[in-house]
Amino acid sequence: MTIPKAAASRAADAACLVFPLLFMAVTTALETIQPGFDRVANTISELVWGPFGWIEAAMFACFAAVMALSAARLREAALPLGLAAAGFMLIAVFPTQAPGGGQTAASLIHELSAQTIAALLPAACFCLAYRLRKEPAQRAAVSFSVTAGIIGTVFNAAGFVAVHTDAAWIGAVERLIMLNGLIWLELMTLLRWAAERPAVSMKTAAGIENRAAVRVDCCQRRDRR
Repeated sequence: MTIPKAAASRAADAACLVFPLLFMAVTTALETIQPGFDRVANTISELVWGPFGWIEAAMFACFAAVMALSAARLREAALPLGLAAAGFMLIAVFPTQAPGGGQTAASLIHELSAQTIAALLPAACFCLAYRLRKEPAQRAAVSFSVTAGIIGTVFNAAGFVAVHTDAAWIGAVERLIMLNGLIWLELMTLLRWAAERPAVSMKTAAGIENRAAVRVDCCQRRDRR
């Protein structure tokens, strides 16, 4: 059984719109119940060492799937979004450094993957804006993408400083980077969905008109007989 392309697109859009909200809600809940967790100082990845750490790891894996769907829907930014999907899968499989523990191969992979994802999100914004820059109907998408890309770049610079100075506010910067990327993803999905709705409606209307014309033609032929 083949799933219609329109139905698959709607399912992908629903996942891209709903999951970021689910991710933030679940992450916030885990932060609340994890003893001694500090949203300013601790990174989201450190939640995997909490009492329900497996849930956060599962959230990262689901994030990888959603980013892959985003790459399929926002084709103009498919490369950076696809690479970000791979990065999320890596951080789901390789946990960050345990509290009080030393650096390991797994935690190093996790750290490098997280930093790469942070760089790929503004890259995706700029990539989409560049590809759509000559389309008048996409001015809103271009404006939002350039704005999100600039904000993401600024946050990444702050994150670079935080990482290399072992600042106590690295968790806050990470959340700002993530939030900026999620808001952009939501807006782009909504804009893409809204842009495709008229085309779908026109096809539906054309189909109804064609069926009506066929029925009228059949009735006219019967009357002639």
